[in-house]
Amino acid sequence: MRRSRRGGKPYIFPISFVVVFGLLLGGILFTLRGRLWAGYWLATSIALSGLLVFVHFVGLSSGAAETPSVIARSYPDNIRRILALIDLFGLFAVFAVLALQAVRTRLHSGRW
Repeated sequence: MRRSRRGGKPYIFPISFVVVFGLLLGGILFTLRGRLWAGYWLATSIALSGLLVFVHFVGLSSGAAETPSVIARSYPDNIRRILALIDLFGLFAVFAVLALQAVRTRLHSGRW
């Protein structure tokens, strides 16, 4: 199977990977220690959603965005295309739920 080159630059993936997992794992660690609260998770969900929008809809330069159509064309069969798009929009859903849960936690605990 030969996949076409996606729109994103190859050096962006490692940077995104470190940022995303640094925010999530660092947040989990500090939340378990009682140092972070709902405000951190709200800011993190907004930042990661912004990163997703930038990478998949804006891009660094013209034509560099990894749009859903670019993602779908990079797979040879429909099942993989559908799963890749479910994955992309599932990430948006997860970050939306994270933001909503952060607001709910703030309302119940009174702490940001």
